[in-house]
Amino acid sequence: MSITVTCSCGARFDVPESYAGRKGKCTTCGAPMQVPSPSGSAPPPTTAPKSLGEYTLGARLGGPESTVYLATSPSRGQVALKVLPKEVVEASPEAGQRFLRGARAMFGIDHPNLVRYLDAGEELGTFYLVMDCVRARTLREVLDARGGRLGEPEVLAYGIGVARALACLEDRGLVHRNVQPAHVLVGEGGLVKLCGMGLLRAQDTAQDVQVTAMGVAIGTPEYMSPEQALATGELDARSDLFSLGLTLYEMLTGAPPFADKVPSRVVARLAREEAPPVQERNPAVSQALAAVLSKLLRREPAERYPSAHDLVTDLESIRGGNLTKGLPPTLAGKATSTRPPAQDTDPRVRTLTYAVAGLAALVLLLLVVVIALALR
Repeated sequence: MSITVTCSCGARFDVPESYAGRKGKCTTCGAPMQVPSPSGSAPPPTTAPKSLGEYTLGARLGGPESTVYLATSPSRGQVALKVLPKEVVEASPEAGQRFLRGARAMFGIDHPNLVRYLDAGEELGTFYLVMDCVRARTLREVLDARGGRLGEPEVLAYGIGVARALACLEDRGLVHRNVQPAHVLVGEGGLVKLCGMGLLRAQDTAQDVQVTAMGVAIGTPEYMSPEQALATGELDARSDLFSLGLTLYEMLTGAPPFADKVPSRVVARLAREEAPPVQERNPAVSQALAAVLSKLLRREPAERYPSAHDLVTDLESIRGGNLTKGLPPTLAGKATSTRPPAQDTDPRVRTLTYAVAGLAALVLLLLVVVIALALR
């Protein structure tokens, strides 16, 4: 069994019940978080002002732990307004400006598969972001209601929508870094919108990857790429594609490939293992889609799809039945190389990878111990 934890930034995580009462940091915004008991909830965040700028705040969206509000303004009508928790600003004086920079990076982007960012600002020390208010369910909610699995046509539809959104971000040099079912909105008429952006510019990601890795005590790395979970380098669009691959895998099989109750074990597996072939867990998955998943989930970024645009092409080809030798265009004629060798050819590379994984796992364990001692 798992508990859904919602951060005040809007990010959501599913964690084991054994984590109840544990405190740590959100992997998206760095805010302090506490896992509630199965029958209870963590204390709600500080109440936001009744108004910010031209916006009048109404009810919370996303439950009592959220700091996303329904708001109205004379110029924009009804919108969603997200407040950066004050404890985040107090913990890091630069957090507010980073929050605004990330929001402003999205200004002017109007894409059917992305939630639009409309405005951002600061008033009396409170930083806020204004977005379109989208009436939809999250993919997480859909999966939970449907027993964890979806049919291949539905998976393709959702996958194409998210891939198109990532292609748009990629074209602007942005990395989402938080692709998971809780951040995909789906609705009637084929609505698919990516939200929950922990946006980064590709050239600014190295330090933020390290900060993110320190947060896996609560936000498990089940939807992270190896390079994000291990904080081994800068992130680019290929990291987001790996996360999308994990999400597609879950839609097809009922669980991410590296699901585990212990976050450090997830990190270690990401470092040294390839994802089990999706057809081992769901034989009904087509060979074409299985090949796409294999390409998306390579440990080495250089072996994945180089661009979200290529992924869109392949997924659309599968949906339309436009295949060559049973494969989509970018993989046609390469069926024998859709999976890498079981081992690295150089044992020194293999040893280094295991060492990094072990160190990351140790850091995670020590972080949990330090937090526990600090709370006594």
